[in-house]
Formats: sequence, structure tokens, C-alpha cells
Amino acid sequence: MTEIENGDKVVEIYLEKYELYIGAIVGIRRHISSINSKKMNAVGNPNFNWSIDIESSCAEMAVAKALGFYWDNSVGTYKEADIKPDIQVRQTEKEDGKLIVRPADSDSDKYVLVTGKWGKFKIHGWLYGKEAKIERFMFKGYNGMPDAWFVPQQELRDLNEIEYKQTELFY
Repeated sequence: MTEIENGDKVVEIYLEKYELYIGAIVGIRRHISSINSKKMNAVGNPNFNWSIDIESSCAEMAVAKALGFYWDNSVGTYKEADIKPDIQVRQTEKEDGKLIVRPADSDSDKYVLVTGKWGKFKIHGWLYGKEAKIERFMFKGYNGMPDAWFVPQQELRDLNEIEYKQTELFY
């Protein structure tokens, strides 16, 4: 893994214009794909719209960029890792946002919290799914959605501690 040079636990990443364009196109493709597959908004988020897909796609690209790896910009892969083989990226526009992990999420995947939008992101850290799924982080039925674990930023591991080996891109 690339050593991330930053004295603070939070890593700031800025996407270039061409990266924003790619992330936006992938987000739009994902949104249309989910409409066509009828898997859209599986958690019942009342504020769901395609800007969520666009920003989350850009956040995935930002994490891959921070780690020094290629982002495969996949569409239609749903529960597969956002960054292969086992990194899931969770994005929120809220500066004080929490890492959200849901009951069906893998215990062994690594979940990375990213805040920000419009190509200006902060990566706050990560946890394994099983580390997030503890009682003190449980939140019952947030905003009419199913129960989930909401992990505060200060509870996350430093991004430099993530063990990561990118799988082969071409088979």
C-alpha cells in the first residue's frame, strides 16, 4: 500500500475534473441500472436520488486514489466490494457523518468512511464490518430505515493501517 503522508488521521483527496466526469458518469449508470433491476434504494432512504450514486462513485474513486490503486468503476455489482477484493466505501456529505454498516453487510470486509462532495473528500478511516457491529454503535430505525450501526469518526482506524492487496484487473 502507498504510505499516506498526513500527520492527521483524516486524509484529504481532491478529484481532477476528468475524474469527476468519470465518477459522475458511473454514478448515473449505476442509478439507471438499479432502476432497471428494481434494486433501487434497498434501505428505504427517503432522500434517495441519483446525486447519491454520483457522489458515492466519486468517493470510491477518491479512496482508490488515496491508496494508489486503480478504481474499476463497475456497474451492477451491488454487494461486491467497491474496491476489490474487500473494501466498501461509505460516503456522506455531512462533515460529522458516521460510518454506516448494515446487518447484511459482510463482517470481513473493510468499511471506509468518506465525507464531502463535488470532488473534495475527506477519508476519516475504516473498520472491519465485525468491528462496527457492536451494541454501542447500534441505531434503531434511523429516519424510517432499518436498524444499522453508526460508528463515530473518532472510533475509526487510520487509513494507513488498512491491509490491502488489489486483485488482478484482467482475467
